[in-house]
Amino acid sequence: MRFRLLRPMCAIPCPRVIGPLMIENLVFAMSMMIPNEQPASSSARIVAMAGRIPAAWEPFRACVVNRESRGNPRAQNPISSAQGKYQFLDNQWRQGAGWNVYKRLRDAGMPRPQARAILARLHSTPIKSWAEEYQDAAFAFVILIPRGWRHWQGGNGCNNLVPGGTT
Repeated sequence: MRFRLLRPMCAIPCPRVIGPLMIENLVFAMSMMIPNEQPASSSARIVAMAGRIPAAWEPFRACVVNRESRGNPRAQNPISSAQGKYQFLDNQWRQGAGWNVYKRLRDAGMPRPQARAILARLHSTPIKSWAEEYQDAAFAFVILIPRGWRHWQGGNGCNNLVPGGTT
């Protein structure tokens, strides 16, 4: 196995900004050397951050979840491939939603190899089997792009809860 750590390009001692980066790289590399040993607290924190949405969007999210699945991350629509907490169409969304999760994880600070491994698992797994946090991250990505919330427009007055109106 080969590991590549980022090395500081500065004279000793390095500025504070490089220190934490080096430590995080070292911890990640060490976790890859020990099978099934990953820095769980760091990974869990990153995954939780990836699924967060701005507070202004929370009423809309809650309305969509209630309407689509009553909060059940394992929900399956009986007449389509829509699955999970937000009822993504599995046949059309699995690949794209997986990349959305990957992008959110990377933006939250997850190392590329770890995010790629998660992406591979998501691409090979039906959305209703994804961990709830990954479903949240996919939803967060979509609603935060311009007019992305429109994937869930319609009934139950959820549209009225879109921050800034329904433009």
